[in-house]
Amino acid sequence: PPTCLFWAEPTNHLDIETIEAMAMAINKFEGGVVLVSHDERLIQMTCDELWHVERREGAKPGSVTIFEGSFDEYREMLQEKFASQNLLNVGMAKRK
Repeated sequence: PPTCLFWAEPTNHLDIETIEAMAMAINKFEGGVVLVSHDERLIQMTCDELWHVERREGAKPGSVTIFEGSFDEYREMLQEKFASQNLLNVGMAKRK
């Protein structure tokens, strides 16, 4: 049997009940799981730790750090970061 699963966006095209069933199966799995997802529900139901990935900028290499906190705290951190860079209302400004 596998000892580690790597999944990228596994919930695309799944309904809520199937996502919940997937989360239960992930939680019962005894191996390791690396999950890349934008599905907040799946992340909150399954993840023990969050890895924050920064892409490379110019000569500065990209990085991966473990976020010490909950998913809600992670979301707040991103909102503050985006607000400081004036990125939160970019789409809204274009519509006006």
